[in-house]
Amino acid sequence: MSIREPDDRKKPDELVAAGSEILVVQAVAGVKVMVPDGGWVLGAKFTRQGPDLLLIGKNGEQLLIRDFFNLETPPDILTEGGSLIRADLAIRLSGPIAPAQYAEAKPGEPAKPVGEVDMVDGEAKVTRVDGTVEELSEGDPIFQGDILETGEDAEIAIIFIDESAFSLGDSGRMVIDEMVFDPAEGEGSSSVSLVQGAFSFVSGAISKTDPNAMSLKTPVATIGIRGTAGGGKIDEEGTTTAALIQEKGNFTGELTFANEFGVQTINKPNQAVTVAAGEAPGQPFTMTARQMAQSFGEALKALPNANAYKDYFKW
Repeated sequence: MSIREPDDRKKPDELVAAGSEILVVQAVAGVKVMVPDGGWVLGAKFTRQGPDLLLIGKNGEQLLIRDFFNLETPPDILTEGGSLIRADLAIRLSGPIAPAQYAEAKPGEPAKPVGEVDMVDGEAKVTRVDGTVEELSEGDPIFQGDILETGEDAEIAIIFIDESAFSLGDSGRMVIDEMVFDPAEGEGSSSVSLVQGAFSFVSGAISKTDPNAMSLKTPVATIGIRGTAGGGKIDEEGTTTAALIQEKGNFTGELTFANEFGVQTINKPNQAVTVAAGEAPGQPFTMTARQMAQSFGEALKALPNANAYKDYFKW
């Protein structure tokens, strides 16, 4: 249920000071929270307000999800347009209950990096699991649970421990959900939540072991990666387009797009799929090098091995 009238509970100072209309939505156990679209929710700032979750848009829009953190299992958040923000992602984006405090995986054992910043062009920052925010520079470590964000006209590239590479374009946001790799066994799993922005990747050892071992989670679908290179873009409404790129040796892997409405797989060079909010993955189509360059070319240029695609995209 959504209400716009204030209730008897005192509003946080931040809400009062903003001076703009606040949409209040009540969280209910086991029921997805329906929120308005407007193209600002995915890019909003997520903050804790006691038991409530507050979303603040870049233009001052405000949405308060009442009692979100009071529930034993907080609900997923679904926009009217059909984009999904998983509850675990919303919790991570909102930060820890007590900033600068968090439990280590093993007492007395510091967290180990799962990757390293290879390149930064422009402003990029990371929010660590303990809530601390840092500006990123080349060589900085990346840890599981990190939230990476890029400013306007900025790009960042990461090399992970399995030798996979990932880049995020301007005004992007992503969360490193999981990165586990055993080099001795050559096995592991990785998962990244992409909230917004252009991206590109070249998979590493993990994606070559199991078709479900490496995945990208977007607001409209999960993309499974099997030994390949590619890229795509998530717009402000959540619509996701991703394409395959042929690697050296004329090798092309596979991408599988899946959501509650259907599944689509592509395995040919230049094939792409678009997934709109609330719909099944669309039919594969051919994306020209020019179209790919326009969609995620800047992110692709940020990759460590970008020169390998120089002729492909005629840079």
